[in-house]
Amino acid sequence: MPEKISVSASAVVADGGPNLNFSTVFELEAYNKLRIDVPNDPKGAVDADLGTGGATLRLLMVVPDSPHKKLTMKINGSGAARPVDRPVLITSSGVFGVIGSITSLQFTNDSGEDVTIDILAARDLTPATD
Repeated sequence: MPEKISVSASAVVADGGPNLNFSTVFELEAYNKLRIDVPNDPKGAVDADLGTGGATLRLLMVVPDSPHKKLTMKINGSGAARPVDRPVLITSSGVFGVIGSITSLQFTNDSGEDVTIDILAARDLTPATD
C-alpha cells in the first residue's frame, strides 16, 4: 500500500516581485529517512546508502543543520563534488532523468565544524509504465 508523503515548501518572495508557493502530495511505496554525522575532515568522506534497491527516486531531500559551501556532496561517489550550501529538494522526474539513478550520496566537510544531515529518499518500487 502506498505511503502518502506531503511536500510543502515555504513561499519564495522577491521584494516588489512575484510570490511563488509549492506543495504536492506523492503516493509512493517506500522511503528511507537517514540522519548522518559528517565530521569536519576535508580528507574523509561519509557515504549515505539511500537503500533504493535499483528503484527510481521520486523525491530526494537533503537538509544539513549547517549548510556551507565547504560541505560537499557527490552522487554515487563520482563526478564533481558540489556544495551543499542550501537544503536540496528534488521532486521532478525530469531532473532525476538528467541525473540518472541515485543509489548513494557521499559527503565531505571542510566547513570548520561537524555537520548533521537529514536525508529523505522516496521511491516507487513498481513504477507505472507509460
